Amino acid sequence: MNNMDISTIIKTINIMRKTTETEKEVFSFLNDLRDSGATNMFGATPFIMDEFNLDQATSKRLLSTWMNNFNKEGNYEEVKDA
Repeated sequence: MNNMDISTIIKTINIMRKTTETEKEVFSFLNDLRDSGATNMFGATPFIMDEFNLDQATSKRLLSTWMNNFNKEGNYEEVKDA
């Protein structure tokens, strides 16, 4: 097996990790924002930036992580990274 095969295998493994308190707050905010219908969620980055005073890159990463782990119940104790 060559190195490319190993890296491909590693990328496909779903490794879960505990969320940070900030992530939990942002994900809860995003669930509420989604429920409100105020925006298409693909356009939610500026809402995160404004609400949490975060930069664009961090806000995009959090939005992507939330999208990849979305659940209506809001259970975000563990997530897989985007």
